[in-house]
Amino acid sequence: RKLLKKKGYKYISNLPKKGFNPPLKTLINSNITQINEVFYESKELLSRYINYEKLSFLLSEQREGKRDASRELWNAFVLAKWLQNTSGF
Repeated sequence: RKLLKKKGYKYISNLPKKGFNPPLKTLINSNITQINEVFYESKELLSRYINYEKLSFLLSEQREGKRDASRELWNAFVLAKWLQNTSGF
């Protein structure tokens, strides 16, 4: 903020901090094959915590462009990667 004020950007330096949402839909759609592989590799582990059939359904809906399930798929992907890393996969 101090640097912005020094450079003459007083208006910007006084704005409140704001977060941003990552482009999950683009991220999911551009990596959907790899995400599907991670889900498949983690199927046994994921099935302990979430309904794997519903996850597969959401993935196919996303792939076909029928529904934006990117938030749910991202959360499941992060869980799958975490389970893989903590279970000695």
